[in-house]
Amino acid sequence: MTDLFDREAWALAPDVLHLNHGSFGAVPHVVRSAQNRWRDAIDANPTGFLSRRLVAELDVVRNAAAAFLQADPNGLVLLPNVTWATATVLASVSLEQDDEVLISDDTYRGVHAAAMDACARTGARLIQARLPAGDFSDGDAVTRAIERALTPRTKLAIIDHITSPTAALIDPTATVERCHANGTAVLIDGAHAPGMLAVDVGSYGADFYAGTFHKWCCAPLGSAFLAVAPEWRPTMRSAVPGSESEQGFPNGLEWWGTTDYSGLLATPTALDLLRSAGVDRLRERNTTLVNAGAAMVSQALEQEPIADSPISMVTLELPSPMSTDAIGCRALRGRIATELAAEVLITMARGRTVLRLSAQAYNREDDYRQLATYLAALR
Repeated sequence: MTDLFDREAWALAPDVLHLNHGSFGAVPHVVRSAQNRWRDAIDANPTGFLSRRLVAELDVVRNAAAAFLQADPNGLVLLPNVTWATATVLASVSLEQDDEVLISDDTYRGVHAAAMDACARTGARLIQARLPAGDFSDGDAVTRAIERALTPRTKLAIIDHITSPTAALIDPTATVERCHANGTAVLIDGAHAPGMLAVDVGSYGADFYAGTFHKWCCAPLGSAFLAVAPEWRPTMRSAVPGSESEQGFPNGLEWWGTTDYSGLLATPTALDLLRSAGVDRLRERNTTLVNAGAAMVSQALEQEPIADSPISMVTLELPSPMSTDAIGCRALRGRIATELAAEVLITMARGRTVLRLSAQAYNREDDYRQLATYLAALR
């Protein structure tokens, strides 16, 4: 049995401090082996696999994913990532001149870009709810800002389950209800939620819920999903229509021709591994660890400690001399990667330079101690 707490179980370079699991995840060896077996099966007979076997195999993945997410398998579309899922929703919601699409300051850049493009094509307006620069972890502040920005023209609201740059946990249910009372459809961006949280897709009441398996579920890159409420399924359109689009929902939205499907096909192996590791224990351990790491960094920077995060990801503001813009953030990330051999996320959020830390089973307290020592010297 694979022990996820054993660093050698992961396909990660041992000479790098991996402190940014939240961006792209990481894959255990046993899941990579499953993916390679799927690649071998596809390569042995590409025509036969893609034209006759793929649909049935994706149904197996769909059923495994639906069980993990407590979702309706008949409403689940398997997709490469949440940005693709967002583009699919935006292609399916009928936007007209002066309709509004509502996002927030914390909306992930790829999702923001997809919404901006859809508005440019349709004449709809992109509205961005402004968020306070104070407590990044305050999920209620995010929902209040979203609700204040609703208008009678808001056709679609995109809300986060866990914000990407600021790691704020949001309870989406009340906001979904408020949006529906306003006649507004809702897409929940749950990119970080599956695996980090015990997700119950059906309980949130949203029209659409998009999430990934390649972050906190240990699946390979390119494994994500879009859950669609029953009333929307007949009119869903692919963001990239293909030669099998006439198959309809969901199969017609899952055909990308020569794309590598092996990551999706290996996802049930990753979900089984997560269960066998004890996912509740893993979540609790990772949350405790990331809070300890955040405390070390705050102390090293001589900052007041932030409130403990309820999830295994946390965001800290960095002193302004370290960076003040996106170019400076990229340069600082590169410097840390070169000088410390550490991978971290440093970005701009709400006009501030922030460091987002993650914790996964392969991390240890000393990883964060090394980063804290480096940042103290840098400061």
